[in-house]
Amino acid sequence: MNFYLNIVDDIIKDKSDNTTIWILICKEKNYEVVEYALRWQTSPMAITEYSFDKLPKDYQKNLPDVKKIEQFLERF
Repeated sequence: MNFYLNIVDDIIKDKSDNTTIWILICKEKNYEVVEYALRWQTSPMAITEYSFDKLPKDYQKNLPDVKKIEQFLERF
């Protein structure tokens, strides 16, 4: 994941952009996936469960719902 973040930071990101973050999306809770994905991470991070329907309405209109995320991921 750091590989992709470094590319974004060096090639895509503008100096006026905020700090680049990455999001690990898992279909189900799997501690092994998280462990291997994050083992050598030294950057600050937060881990949480994504629950679209519990977000405030003004957040919901700016974020993809679960169905849109699933449709996007099906392409890979």
